[in-house]
Amino acid sequence: MIKELSLAKDAAIEAGNLILNYYKADYEIKDKGYQNPVTTADHASDAFLKEMLTKAYPDYGWLSEETVDSKERLNKERVWVVDPLDGTKEFIEGVPQFVVSIALVESGLPIVGVLYNPVTAEMFSASS
Repeated sequence: MIKELSLAKDAAIEAGNLILNYYKADYEIKDKGYQNPVTTADHASDAFLKEMLTKAYPDYGWLSEETVDSKERLNKERVWVVDPLDGTKEFIEGVPQFVVSIALVESGLPIVGVLYNPVTAEMFSASS
């Protein structure tokens, strides 16, 4: 579990740095649904995290707020569960209260969790 936690921490920091390239800068905003925006930063962070986490653990499943879901993940014992930019509305408003959120779930139970705020460089993590 230590390797997965370490990877999730590193991935969160790197995705956070990527998000900061867009913070208070020009980027595209679209609506996924009623009052549910998504930005270029969400998509960039999502693509980065998917590449980094699934490359390291190709047998693990993937579930992300910004990726089309695949039922293939239901056949996996372990699944990465990600919100690549949790707090998109705050991000858009320039409020530094958003995080990169990464979890690893095993047989339906969370075993790794990482929250990283790239503006304040605060990280919260846990593993079981």
